[in-house]
Amino acid sequence: MLTAVIFGSGEAGIRHNDAYADCGVKVLGGSDWRQGVTISDIVSIASPDQFHADQVIAALNAGKHVFCEKPVTHRRMKLLRVRYAVRRAKGKFAVNLPLAYEPKFAQLIAEHRGLKPYFIEA
Repeated sequence: MLTAVIFGSGEAGIRHNDAYADCGVKVLGGSDWRQGVTISDIVSIASPDQFHADQVIAALNAGKHVFCEKPVTHRRMKLLRVRYAVRRAKGKFAVNLPLAYEPKFAQLIAEHRGLKPYFIEA
């Protein structure tokens, strides 16, 4: 059975917990995120934004699969560190981008086909 830890106990963390329960993934408890990266298969990051990048990097360096709420970071240098960790990672990395299926967002992408969005604020 796959196991997960969730960093963050707000609304997003609750949604992560419910989604894992629906999929049969066992959610493990704990209060220290540094310990959490060592005890599970999946690390789910729903903590305050300023902690995302460091938590992503630690989890990827520990060989975990990582699911992170947006934004990964607001800082370019941290984003470069995340990219480096992703490229070296054994686990998979995904970011929750719920706007990808919004009609306005899809229209924007269609109008600028071939361009990859770097930052979009809605």
